[in-house]
Amino acid sequence: MSYRFEVKAFAKKKLSGQYLTILGACLLAFLPIIAISLVSAFLSTVFSIALFYADPMIYDFLRGIWTIFSVFTEFLTYLFLPFSVVGLSGFAILVVRGNREKFYFPYVDGAKRYLRKLGGILLEHLFIFLWSLLFVIPGIIKSLAYSFNRYILSDCPNLTAREALNLSKKMTSGIKGELFVFELSFIGWWILTAFTCGILCVYTIPYYTMAKATLYESIKNSCIASGKLCERDFDPTLVYVNENNSEN
Repeated sequence: MSYRFEVKAFAKKKLSGQYLTILGACLLAFLPIIAISLVSAFLSTVFSIALFYADPMIYDFLRGIWTIFSVFTEFLTYLFLPFSVVGLSGFAILVVRGNREKFYFPYVDGAKRYLRKLGGILLEHLFIFLWSLLFVIPGIIKSLAYSFNRYILSDCPNLTAREALNLSKKMTSGIKGELFVFELSFIGWWILTAFTCGILCVYTIPYYTMAKATLYESIKNSCIASGKLCERDFDPTLVYVNENNSEN
């Protein structure tokens, strides 16, 4: 985006000041999902070998067990997303705003209004999936439109899951092309991470996490300053506060 260099420079500055804290937050947030993925990969290998040598009499039975197991692990992964994805996004916002965190435990923050956060993530993924059925491009556009959903779910607790999605669409209206370029600017890091067998992710993921949170904060402030959105869009309770003040 037009100021993506400033956004990334600010993210690097924050990262250099407290890299170990941010890295620890990322690891702790995704630890359950990493564990589930590793167990799933191991058992999938075991099932694949068992199916290869299985007697035709029990092949369908083993295949059914494997399918049930795959669905269960996917379901279990989604249950942790409010703690990992939303919780980590909330932590990153605090760091961007200058609230230095010495310790991060996402499961406390993620448990607050857990069903709302889970519902928001599920709605986001559902809508992106449905638009992707039309073609790849509509799915990408919707992914960009909902790219701030996880930050809003953490930053704006007074919004419902659907309101968070709608607010993300408003924030990204007219700048999806710039957001796409912003995401593309990290492709080199992801390629290098793949070439290092994931080792470089200890820097790439914290860096991307801080950059995306900085981008959210920058666009939020820009939307409010330009009049595109107002404070009440992020916290509807401010309406009542202002009304009460006007009555007094």
